[in-house]
Amino acid sequence: KSRGGAAAEVPRQCSVGVDTDATAFNTAQRFPNNAIRTTKYTVLTFLPRSLFEQFRRLANVYFLVVAILMQVGTSYRQVFDSPLSPYSTLGPLALVLGITMVKEGLEDLKRFRSDRAVNRRSSQFLSPAGRVESCRWDDIAVGSLVRVENRGEVPADMVVLWSSEAKGSAGGTC
Repeated sequence: KSRGGAAAEVPRQCSVGVDTDATAFNTAQRFPNNAIRTTKYTVLTFLPRSLFEQFRRLANVYFLVVAILMQVGTSYRQVFDSPLSPYSTLGPLALVLGITMVKEGLEDLKRFRSDRAVNRRSSQFLSPAGRVESCRWDDIAVGSLVRVENRGEVPADMVVLWSSEAKGSAGGTC
């Protein structure tokens, strides 16, 4: 145990190479996958999360409170009397919330499509059989030996094991 009384953290290990045991070892370690996800919402969380984001704005909370007070004033006249209908405030508030939610939904849909396009890009890796094969970027796992072409995009966080560039001639790049 460490000084704070909590159990000391065991260092994480990773097996590198084409060995099939390496794949099983890395799977057992529960490393995160390589998929990119920048979207804010899912189908299930869109409505509650979007409403939460909307009511973080003080102006939206103000108009909601005013609408509630107007409803109390029209329903319970013994408390106080409201000369206006609460719908005169709720209507514009609902319209503003609806338009903003549609805008956020469309922006999130664009992010989803962009993420999907990036995750479906193709890369080359060394398979357990020792052959260079093609795979999608989101299928790259910890310990995979990935081949990156000259000036190509890097599909994951990587450690450079070998480069065809002469030593020092790459100008700080591989």
